[in-house]
Amino acid sequence: MKKELTITEVEAQIEWHEFMLSDSLGMSSWKVVVGRYNALKIKLAQMNGERPVVTHGKTDHII
Repeated sequence: MKKELTITEVEAQIEWHEFMLSDSLGMSSWKVVVGRYNALKIKLAQMNGERPVVTHGKTDHII
């Protein structure tokens, strides 16, 4: 069974991903880190009781 993350753990992971994004990454690594960062931000918003609106689009474009 998968362990549910706490808000503190999600915030710590977001900070780590922000640190990774400040480093020079290749395009494929950058896509993975950005994708995970966005997923964590959505999860944090949901955990805080918000209902984020997610726009699905091409993952290689910043909207």
